Amino acid sequence: MKKKPKFGASYSVFNGLELLETSLRSIRSSCDYINIVYSDESWYGEKSPAKVRPILEDLVSRGLADEILEYKVDPKIHPKSNEIKKRNVGMRAALHVGCDYLMSVDADECYIASELEMMKKEIIERGITHSYVCSLRYKSATEMYVPFGEMYPEYTQTFCKINRFSKFGGSKRKMVALVDPSRRISNRLQMQKHWMFMHIYQHHYLGYRKDIDGKFRNAALAMTPSANKTRRALWASQQTVKVENIFNLPIFKQRKIS
Repeated sequence: MKKKPKFGASYSVFNGLELLETSLRSIRSSCDYINIVYSDESWYGEKSPAKVRPILEDLVSRGLADEILEYKVDPKIHPKSNEIKKRNVGMRAALHVGCDYLMSVDADECYIASELEMMKKEIIERGITHSYVCSLRYKSATEMYVPFGEMYPEYTQTFCKINRFSKFGGSKRKMVALVDPSRRISNRLQMQKHWMFMHIYQHHYLGYRKDIDGKFRNAALAMTPSANKTRRALWASQQTVKVENIFNLPIFKQRKIS
């Protein structure tokens, strides 16, 4: 009898912990294994605003994740290089427990479980090795950004086949969509099948944080203060449409983007 593939997910976490539980709940039923790789400080040495480890241990105790791993930021290398190394910590752990497919996730990203199940079924039936979806971007739990300018389009890799040669950030292959380089999975598969799922979406709450300025300050590709101010103003002016809070995200007061 053919072995049932094992699907895993790996989170990279520093801030945005107020959204993490909701994200985990959205994918838990579709993943055989979930790890969380956390850091107590940002790529730039800023300390986490919350005690991360106890929060993550509580999530594991409730069955929302399976393993916690710590990544110590290396101040001698570029933030993007740190991000790739951090994601690869999660990759190695997933391989260690026998995962056949892996998806990289951040705390502010959610998926609809039934869509992930459809994706997994097609991945197995079609022999897909690298899957992609379009990302819908949100300003808050009930406001979605209207596609415009730099805000769209955004794509992401989801479940990809992995083996002992796999790593994040190493692929130079031309992709079917532009995705974050730190999430590109490379491996030594003789046959690769890249597939865009047009009717399945990632729901990215990138504009919804208790401390949105902290997100800008500590992003791997953070800009100068003046450039960040311009970018924040652009985000604040983006047109939005009202939507349902489909994941029952917690409602909290955000600091205004200044």
